[in-house]
Amino acid sequence: NEIIESNPSELQLLNATKISGKTKRGTSVGFLNAMSLKSNALIRDIITDEESEYITQDFTNYNVTAVEQSIKNNSYFSLINTNMMIPGTDFLANVTGTQFKIAEKTNTYAVFGSGAYSYNQIIPDSTNSGFYSEISFEKIKGNFKFEFENEIKDDQYDPNYMGFLRNNNEIETEAVFDYTFYNPSDKVL
Repeated sequence: NEIIESNPSELQLLNATKISGKTKRGTSVGFLNAMSLKSNALIRDIITDEESEYITQDFTNYNVTAVEQSIKNNSYFSLINTNMMIPGTDFLANVTGTQFKIAEKTNTYAVFGSGAYSYNQIIPDSTNSGFYSEISFEKIKGNFKFEFENEIKDDQYDPNYMGFLRNNNEIETEAVFDYTFYNPSDKVL
């Protein structure tokens, strides 16, 4: 016997702070923190006409921290952490990940990799954690290029509180070959 009279479609930010930069040694650092105010829906009982409020999202704190180190041959290694928590509750959504690229001296071949671990606690004494990994070997220079890749997401991996993932519980292996023409031929560009 209840209907939703109103419910904000957007959260109201209390504060957002971003700090980023790069050192002389090629280390990039980024930090973002944002806090949103509590959001309430107004509920009306259609029989008694009484109104009440329902918390659709409590005061929430969001953090993103990233560090990336450039290394020789256009290579890099990075770490990232996203964290969403509701102070005063048991809610916590945390994902820690890494990415890397290791290329040889001519920058023709490279190994790329990434991985992440998610940990979510939505209600007391109920947690889930999962992982994601991806590794590929690629020819990245020249007209003919190729890639061999393997990607794994287990059935508990869930970065969706501060990220986006359509499906988990997947294993994907692929090979990609392509040939690119860089110079125009007659009237074909």
